[in-house]
Amino acid sequence: MLFCSLGVDDPYPYQTQLKKMQKLLNKKEGANDEEVETILGTSLAALYSVPTAIFCFLRACAPIPGIEVCQSASKNYSIFSLLFLI
Repeated sequence: MLFCSLGVDDPYPYQTQLKKMQKLLNKKEGANDEEVETILGTSLAALYSVPTAIFCFLRACAPIPGIEVCQSASKNYSIFSLLFLI
């Protein structure tokens, strides 16, 4: 299996990650940074970084508590994404 080197036995790992992302986006109280990092990941492997990047983009389409609202969602995305680098 292609993803065995990542320790993944799931035959559809991206679908699984995207379903986890959807659950995080649908949380009424919102997902905190640590929860996103733990569930979706932040490693160099695409399986554990691409879903996180998509989450950040989608999350930034709405105001993010604790972050000053910018005029465009792309600016919010950039700011929110940088939080994971700190």
